[in-house]
Amino acid sequence: MSRIVYPPWLHLAASVVNWQEVDRLTGAPSGATTLSRRNPLSETLQLRWMVPPYIGLPRKPFTTWIFTGEATLTLQPDSEATLSGGAQRIDFPDAMAMLIFRLNLTAAGAYVFAYSASGQLLTGATSEGTTGVVLLEIHSSAIDYVLIGGTGALWEIFGITAAEFANLPGWIAVETVGLPVDQKDFAPTGYSVAKQGFVTAPVSPKAAAKRRLKEGAPQLGWQSALPDGNPAPPFVPPTIPGLLNDFAATVLPNIKTMLDSSSGPTADSSVVVEQNVPTPQQAGGGAAPSSQPSSVTFSPLALLLLASGSDPYNALGLGFGTAYTVDELTAILGGRTNTRKTSDVKINRDTARGPVTVERNISAVMVSCEYDISLLGLHVSGEMADVVFFDALQFGVTPAPQDLTADTLRLNPPLRVDAPYTATVDATWNRPAPLIPNQTVAASYAVARSSTAADATLLNAKRVGGGFMPFLASLPADGDSSAPILFEDSNVAPPESGNTLNYSVTGQDWFGVWSGWVETAASVPAAPVFYASVTDARWTIADQANSPYPATLTVLFSWDWTTRRPAEVDLLIALCTLPDPNSPLPSVPAPAGTQYSIGGGYSGVEFLFGTDPTVAPTVPGGAAYSVEIVPATPPTPPDGTPPPPMPGNLNVVQYRATIPGFSLNFAGADEAAAFVYARSKELLSPSWTVTDKPRVARLKSPAPPPVPSCDSIVWATLPDALGVSRVHLKWNSNGAPPSASFHVYEATETGLLDVAGKPPADLTQPYASRLAALRNLDMAACRKTFRKLTMPVTPFTESDFEVELPRGGRILYAYVVTAVSANNIESAFPSDASTFTAVAVPYVEVPRAPRISATLTQSGGVYEAVVKVESRVGVSPDRFVLYRTSREGLSRSVDLMGPPLTDSTQSGWSNTAPDPNDGTWTGSFTDADVPGAWSPTWYRAMAWRDDHLTDGSGNPLGALGGRSPSSSAFGIVVPPPDPPALPYVAPIATDTAHHTALIAVVTSAPIAATALGSHTLNVTVYDPAQPNAKAMRTFRMETALDLLQRTITVPASGQPGEAARYAFGNEWSALLVWVPKPTRSSTSTEPFNVTVTLTDPINRSTAQTAQVGWWT
Repeated sequence: MSRIVYPPWLHLAASVVNWQEVDRLTGAPSGATTLSRRNPLSETLQLRWMVPPYIGLPRKPFTTWIFTGEATLTLQPDSEATLSGGAQRIDFPDAMAMLIFRLNLTAAGAYVFAYSASGQLLTGATSEGTTGVVLLEIHSSAIDYVLIGGTGALWEIFGITAAEFANLPGWIAVETVGLPVDQKDFAPTGYSVAKQGFVTAPVSPKAAAKRRLKEGAPQLGWQSALPDGNPAPPFVPPTIPGLLNDFAATVLPNIKTMLDSSSGPTADSSVVVEQNVPTPQQAGGGAAPSSQPSSVTFSPLALLLLASGSDPYNALGLGFGTAYTVDELTAILGGRTNTRKTSDVKINRDTARGPVTVERNISAVMVSCEYDISLLGLHVSGEMADVVFFDALQFGVTPAPQDLTADTLRLNPPLRVDAPYTATVDATWNRPAPLIPNQTVAASYAVARSSTAADATLLNAKRVGGGFMPFLASLPADGDSSAPILFEDSNVAPPESGNTLNYSVTGQDWFGVWSGWVETAASVPAAPVFYASVTDARWTIADQANSPYPATLTVLFSWDWTTRRPAEVDLLIALCTLPDPNSPLPSVPAPAGTQYSIGGGYSGVEFLFGTDPTVAPTVPGGAAYSVEIVPATPPTPPDGTPPPPMPGNLNVVQYRATIPGFSLNFAGADEAAAFVYARSKELLSPSWTVTDKPRVARLKSPAPPPVPSCDSIVWATLPDALGVSRVHLKWNSNGAPPSASFHVYEATETGLLDVAGKPPADLTQPYASRLAALRNLDMAACRKTFRKLTMPVTPFTESDFEVELPRGGRILYAYVVTAVSANNIESAFPSDASTFTAVAVPYVEVPRAPRISATLTQSGGVYEAVVKVESRVGVSPDRFVLYRTSREGLSRSVDLMGPPLTDSTQSGWSNTAPDPNDGTWTGSFTDADVPGAWSPTWYRAMAWRDDHLTDGSGNPLGALGGRSPSSSAFGIVVPPPDPPALPYVAPIATDTAHHTALIAVVTSAPIAATALGSHTLNVTVYDPAQPNAKAMRTFRMETALDLLQRTITVPASGQPGEAARYAFGNEWSALLVWVPKPTRSSTSTEPFNVTVTLTDPINRSTAQTAQVGWWT
């Protein structure tokens, strides 16, 4: 029968446990708890194996084997490679059991690591400080590939496959290991009831299990001291009879049910059974209320594998593990004393690289079982096996749990009144990783809790067979093995000293070796203190007429009777006023008692409880206040249907306290407030507790606010484009509180006269006389004609209000404003008609456009303009406004002439008195600052009427002023104050051909004709040789400047009298005139004089003489 090695279906683990070394490596001063009867502690070979649930339970026991033969390794094909320092992967077509690598290293240091098909690191080997030819050897049950690294060359690989090694003839069967079944009871199930134990001396299944438990059970427990120095809980192992009885009562009956129901091993995992279990416990203790018995459904096979794969006692007793002492191995090997070297490995052959000779002594064990299954494309009909080379096993202490933390998850309320609280604490830690390949890690755990005031308590459940059950952590739903392990400790009593509990955890591997303890602290909060809760507080005032006001405060408070009973509840009440309801509430601490008046002293309001929650508390004798239980009944719906059940906790009882006798004086404040606290103590505790925050009961002042005051008369706006006029009513609140709102009432002149029995108003009469008639009416009789404009649903709190008046109205309107307190109390309606606000639409008075004229006068040689403005018949203006501009284009509209020059109320004006018949008048203004110029200065005037809403006695008129249209534009020339400027006269050229000289005359006089005429130029030539002045003049010419032709160049020659103008700059011109030589003799070189005279249109002249020298 051929054996198949496939570790995913059958996995073997082994460890040579030297219990003396375990005791030494624990490192604890007090050592570990010794369980073995041997002295000294011994060494054992421990074997454990496991199958997955989906291949089922083999129907025959497992067999253990020891290899004592010879294994020859063969050269593997394609095994040469160059090593360049990095790791190279070498895959093998079949799973390998042993490999030897022959290397030629050029640099020291090489390594090889073996991996399974799933990527798990199996084993490894390294060379240290060696060059040249080196052999690296590894062996494991199923090597799928290796990673090899170094510098040099890989010459050869020798090896043997796992299947070849498992089928070598040198295997010796040692023991059959199976379930500790009752042979008679299990005979019909199909499971083998043959004897088990050593092949050379088989015994009954139960006797074989006793031997395994006796020789393989742990010889040491956990460390005897915790990290904090306190003693650890004592380690108590189970008894062998107790374990076997436990198996017979719990595990084996379920396995028998599975075997009876299963169609074969692959169907075992689908078989489930249901069993009744104890009712689950609630947090805080006590069974959960349920009308149905509690049961659990589980897979017997899964439970068997789970128990055997996590606990050494279960593995040994249920047939998934065994152990051999040194004496037993010596007997198995026929008296050989070296039980670590049971077989040989040889290589003896010549290769291309030279001869290779290798002889190794190894120790290997195997476990096998028979299956006939087809699963996942793999058919097994025969033996499955797995191999472990135990001569190379490395022993190390089980790694301790890592990153241990403990946190209080919650406090658990007691299930009966006045019982203590408990806590639920979650301890979490991470699974430790193996320190070396093939090292086993913790498979299960023990958890202890300790405090400074009590011994450590083991939190693991007790085992039926004695001792305790190890704690086995399940994987999360996603199968993530890196997720932290969670242990929940429920019903923890708070520590007596402080609020800290220590949690300690130790891990146990599959072979029974415990790690060291690790410890952490958890903070457990104190049990909550219960106190009464104030849920509502409300004021009532019976008499709102007089201050101080008598008031009653009704307070609702409650107590939760679920876990604690009350002894006494006191109400602590502080009073204050609130000037502004929009400001935040003041911070008022809990007072010593109850305050019945603002600023007054304190007295007690006490309620004493019995032990029956259905009975109302009592009050001290003679107390005016009372208390009653508020029934826990919801209000009946409006349609009369029965009310639904009350939600929430019915153990919460609500009480209504009625406290009369308060005396409230608001003293002008808007509100009064009561800050209500509850002070209480439990029946079990004498300590008082006070609610953190008060319940505030606010009360608006019942006093009516003062009557607002308003203006006597207010004028509306002029009608807009739609003919609607508006008015803003304003008033003074006269000290009303900020929370007060206002009501605005309106009545018309027509309505007031009608309700008073008066004839309709004559709208042609002035406002003054009509308003005087309204002021004499009886307001009490007219009250009903006023309509409210503001809505009390949304209080109007501003101090002004806009009203739209009907179109085109000339009637008067009356408005009254009242104040309304936050308590909805309105101030008195005015009884005097002189207090309402009268509103009317004003009218506009606009004068006609005035007439305007201007004359020229002279003062001190300076010309001035006298402007005369006359009003016209119609609306008499109150003033004239005068505008001036020097630009004719801007004079076309008064709006283009800039700001006014002056108005008739300022200095410089001479005004006549208005005509008593038609109101016309005249104003004259002397413009002494007008700039002189040869162009006209333009004037326009406007007439203005001021507002005349009232007359001098305050009687209403209602007239708004306005400006008239502009007068026509009037222009007048105001000459400059000086004669023409003539700064430069000089000859600039001569013409010998014509015996003429060119005279240049520079002037700023205007060339064009002005409104008063043109400027004229006079040029005269004098002969200086003539003694008589008259005889001296030899040439004279005269011309208007506007007649001169314009030239852009200076002429080179010209006849006498030829003249032109040459412009330069913005204001200056050069006048060019050719003048003749006085003497025609060509030999005369005498100079002569030229006199130039420039005359303006009003005959003011400027003259200048220049001398002309003659040259040929």
